[in-house]
Amino acid sequence: MMFFRNTLFDSARRMVLVFVGMIFCTIICTAHNRALDSITAVIASADAQGRRDSSVLNGLIDAAFEEHNNYPDHALQLIMKAEKLAVESKDSLKLATALNVTGLIYLNKGFYSIALDNVLRALAMRERIGDTVGIASSLNNLGLIYRNLGSYSQSLQCFQRAFILHTRLANKDGLAAIHTNLGVTYQAQQRFDSALAGHQQALAIYQQLGNTEGIGRAYTNIGEALRGLGRYEQSLASLFNALTIHRTLNNSRSIMIALLGIAKVYDAMHNTSDVVRYAHQALVLADSLKARDEQRDILLLLAEAYQTNGHLTNALEFRRRYDTIKDSLYDSQNNILMAEMQVRYEAEQKNKEISLLQRDSEIQRLELSRHVAVRNLLVASVVLLVTLLAVFVNRFRLKQRTARLLRGQNEELHRANAEILRQQRILEDQAAEIEVANTELHETNIRLHEIDQEKNEFLGIAAHDLKNPLSSIMMVVSMVQRYRTHLSEEEVAEQLSKVEMTARRMSEIITNLLDVNAIETGMLHLEWTSYAAAPVVEHIVDHHKLRAESKQITLICELDPETRIYGDCNRTIAVIDNLVSNAIKYSPPGKRVWIEVKGQAMSAKKHGSNLKPVPCCSILVKDEGPGLSAEDKEKLFGKFVRLTAQPTGGEHSTGLGLSIVKKLVEAMSGRVWCESELGKGATFIVELPSEELHLRE
Repeated sequence: MMFFRNTLFDSARRMVLVFVGMIFCTIICTAHNRALDSITAVIASADAQGRRDSSVLNGLIDAAFEEHNNYPDHALQLIMKAEKLAVESKDSLKLATALNVTGLIYLNKGFYSIALDNVLRALAMRERIGDTVGIASSLNNLGLIYRNLGSYSQSLQCFQRAFILHTRLANKDGLAAIHTNLGVTYQAQQRFDSALAGHQQALAIYQQLGNTEGIGRAYTNIGEALRGLGRYEQSLASLFNALTIHRTLNNSRSIMIALLGIAKVYDAMHNTSDVVRYAHQALVLADSLKARDEQRDILLLLAEAYQTNGHLTNALEFRRRYDTIKDSLYDSQNNILMAEMQVRYEAEQKNKEISLLQRDSEIQRLELSRHVAVRNLLVASVVLLVTLLAVFVNRFRLKQRTARLLRGQNEELHRANAEILRQQRILEDQAAEIEVANTELHETNIRLHEIDQEKNEFLGIAAHDLKNPLSSIMMVVSMVQRYRTHLSEEEVAEQLSKVEMTARRMSEIITNLLDVNAIETGMLHLEWTSYAAAPVVEHIVDHHKLRAESKQITLICELDPETRIYGDCNRTIAVIDNLVSNAIKYSPPGKRVWIEVKGQAMSAKKHGSNLKPVPCCSILVKDEGPGLSAEDKEKLFGKFVRLTAQPTGGEHSTGLGLSIVKKLVEAMSGRVWCESELGKGATFIVELPSEELHLRE
């Protein structure tokens, strides 16, 4: 009964808080819209009157900042006008502010290098002026850019410098933003305790300020950090608080992010029914917002949840949509690169126009000065003619003064000519940079063509290698269906066993193709741990015993129980399994295969010109097969390679196994090689580090 009363009390209190929050958020949203309408009215009035004063400049900058999240393209048009007006009015402070907002817009559009260039220019100008508030703002934006580029140490340095400045200025809004950005950066580094502390500090400040949108973001971030720490119930409570606030504010993107966070927590708790419930809600918003990164994550969650529940049709549909989104994201990355090159070109054109505008202004000023000088000289000449007799004594001094004036004008003209020559050199340098950019674009096109050819080869091989197993399965199934009344149970079981073996062969082909794709696209994820090598090898040998016995091949193991490996255990199993499978595949019946594990030192890490020995695990797989020719050894670890040696039991080979082995071993900071003579078998040696390499360094 007490629990029931407490539950009712908590529910009532939560409803009151939500109602108050809705009223407060309605007031804030109305005030925000009125402020933006006021800014737009100032700009429109100034354009109608042809004015270019400071109110127009301030209005352009404010409007661009207000719209940079929701309408980045329109915001970019406004800020370009602001930059031009700031240059014309020679207002360095406003120009720095405009450059800072430009960097923020390009950051939201995903053009990080252009964003970095604009914010660095803004920071340099603000440091020269001594604008402390502006310096803190630029440092915060630099931290965001470096974080998106994956440079977390530089990102943290920028945020910490901005934190010091905001503390001196007692700027609570700035401090809350810095705490939030530090927390998100720590989350990216998997430092969830530090991330949680930062988000909680941001929440406390936003609550003091009454910033409802900031409170909602803080609750979302706290929920994500708690999920990383495995505190799932607390994570759900925080995310549901965030969801309530964002729904009150009608912020679709924030609602989607909160729903996705809730689905991820339920996924971690293995509660697939709630995963499906909240992931579907998030997917509706992601589709309407065209948020493809979130669409990809949500579709993968739904596919895995339906697969776990046994709803294979739904799982297959969402997996297909996930693959489609993932492929489109890959294509969009290439489009972003091309768009970034186009934006760079437009930015360079803009800088040229600004430089030409400055030069024209300087030329007009010099021309006006020259006209003034000529006019003064004519006036002086007339005065001299009229008062020649009266001022004859002062003539010499007047001539000297005129000569000095002419020399000064000549010096100004020389300086103007020098400035023109300097601007000409700048234009030549910019032309050279454009030429370099065109060359890089051409090289990128060549690389894209090579990737397209490799993709066609990849698909051709996949289709060829999967066609025969599929035909075999169809033939066996057709035969069993046709003659099932005439076949005994043993014969049916034998045919089904053939289907299973053929399906395993297809699975092996697909797994190899997926591994190659993951490695080539840089999507390979490694789980680094320290583990004993002997149990891993024993498990693989036990797995291959029946296959070896079917060919009368003896497996001989020499395993050091003390030797350890620091790397990804599953990837290590794939490497050793491939080598043992190849040794059995290419060994004639009645032969032997040796598998040896021992610890030793590997000189593989360079420090300047010195080599440091690194403790490692050496894994040796030796067979008595046909061995390798010199030609085979040259192409041994290539993709889709067919060697002269053939499997001795009619086994299948995709030509990808050793290529995958080499890339996996090198990804784990190891090395692999083969020692063989034709007709004398082959010995494959794998060396993997026994401890985390950066600790040794």
